[in-house]
Amino acid sequence: MYALFQIFLSVDEIDADHFLNNTYERLKTEKVAYEDFKNDQAREQAEKDAQEKHEEDHDDLVADDDKADTEVYPDYTTTPSPPSEDESDDVMPPYDEETQKAINEAEAARKEYDELDIKISSLDSQIREAESFIEQDFGADHAWATLKGKCFELTEKQYTYKYCPFDRTVQKDKNGYGETGLGFSSFA
Repeated sequence: MYALFQIFLSVDEIDADHFLNNTYERLKTEKVAYEDFKNDQAREQAEKDAQEKHEEDHDDLVADDDKADTEVYPDYTTTPSPPSEDESDDVMPPYDEETQKAINEAEAARKEYDELDIKISSLDSQIREAESFIEQDFGADHAWATLKGKCFELTEKQYTYKYCPFDRTVQKDKNGYGETGLGFSSFA
């Protein structure tokens, strides 16, 4: 029932959900219809100009008496009135103070949220890395732990071999055509 009453809201009372769900689509449709109308008008005007030019070229063939007898009938077809100059511009009027303040507060809140989201993602990543480190077996007294995250490369003729003890082993072509896994993924 709430949506039923939103149909009758004025421009100042419309809420964002209603605007995005209903009004915005209507505005886009009206804009396309207006652009089509303007294109049709321009096309008709060009055809009319071409016809008038053609008539002027052949005006010598019509007698002066016949020119006076031609009647001009007014065009009674209904066409929608084009919007005024103010409506055709895509420039939004400035917001009032209260709305601008709300927009600024929303932008500040969004920025703060994004910063916190980045920090949380970073902490989650660090926690996953720590849990992964704890789950791996690095030998007695973690003797092999220093090799975690380290890789060794050997270049032999056309290929470069890359060995990462606790990750993977790959063969790369010197010409840079990608990597081929060599089947070793980890000790564990």
